[in-house]
Amino acid sequence: MRPEKISTDDSLSIDVVIHALDTLQEDFDSVMLLQPTSPFRSVSDIDDAIKLLFEADSVISVEAVGGKHPARMKFVDTDGYLVDPSFAEDVENMPRQQLSPLYIRSGAIYLTKVDSIRQRTFKGSKSKALIMPSSRSINIDSEFDLQIARALLAGGLL
Repeated sequence: MRPEKISTDDSLSIDVVIHALDTLQEDFDSVMLLQPTSPFRSVSDIDDAIKLLFEADSVISVEAVGGKHPARMKFVDTDGYLVDPSFAEDVENMPRQQLSPLYIRSGAIYLTKVDSIRQRTFKGSKSKALIMPSSRSINIDSEFDLQIARALLAGGLL
């Protein structure tokens, strides 16, 4: 059973995994974290992650950021004015198709060597990307996310 101090809404997954490793007292090479908030990963996604681990010390699932590219993001200053982040200033008017593709962690799969976990990170020094489609990268963290997932399932889109 998980201790109360790592069973709260703001508990870190890394603490839970380290606790599990310490409790099981087995000699594991790696750990795969499959978060329940990402239920649409497939068996082939898991298999692909395992294959990638032979080339790396960790594998993390990611999805393309698509139209929400960071180069399009803004800060809002204390007076309510939009301010471009320094990394976005040179690409303000660039068509999205010309922006370098960027990816964001999807939360569906973290596969990491135990040595990295013991250093309190899921992302090792040589981490491979498991690029997944957005349809399998849905992360359910709110009631709204849950309603979207239910609608996609009901519509046969997942």
